[in-house]
Amino acid sequence: MKRSQDDQELMQYLDGELAPSDSRRVEERVAASPEAQAKLDSLGQLGELLRGHYHRAAADAEPKLAMLWNRIDEQLAAPRAREERAGGFLASLRDWFTQYRGYFVTGAACGMAGALLAISLRGPTKEVVVERIYVTTPAMPSTPPRAQAAVVESLEVSGGTGTIFQIPGSGDEAATTVIWVAPPQVGDGQEEPI
Repeated sequence: MKRSQDDQELMQYLDGELAPSDSRRVEERVAASPEAQAKLDSLGQLGELLRGHYHRAAADAEPKLAMLWNRIDEQLAAPRAREERAGGFLASLRDWFTQYRGYFVTGAACGMAGALLAISLRGPTKEVVVERIYVTTPAMPSTPPRAQAAVVESLEVSGGTGTIFQIPGSGDEAATTVIWVAPPQVGDGQEEPI
């Protein structure tokens, strides 16, 4: 840990980042130790080498950056020149659409395809209204087991009439029960059930 702190202090000394009192202490240590002097010289040479490399790279990049900035300036000036030539909002809108026509058409086609897919996968819709009606029915007389006729029963329902059909199954099939509820018929002289 002491060695890395010493190396860091030597680099700060070379970069001129130490306070005057710390700089004097580093100078005394370097003067007293040939190893510290050799390390300081090596770090100084490394710093010079790196600075030279950065200066050379910056000089090489300058023409490339100048060309890049010129292209950016040309691109920024092109829309303004186009607007001045065409004149008006509608002309700029036409230019925009001409430039991005492919994206616009692709987006519209994908939107329509998605809508058609959603509609086709949705399937037919059914509206189902379920109403529970609780009815007490009188006990039915038992029928002989050999009878296969459908059993029909009438029931009174508040606000209408109801009929229950029970159709026996054949063979292994279970019996089918149908409950039919209808609104009251007006004008036939019958009273509504209570």
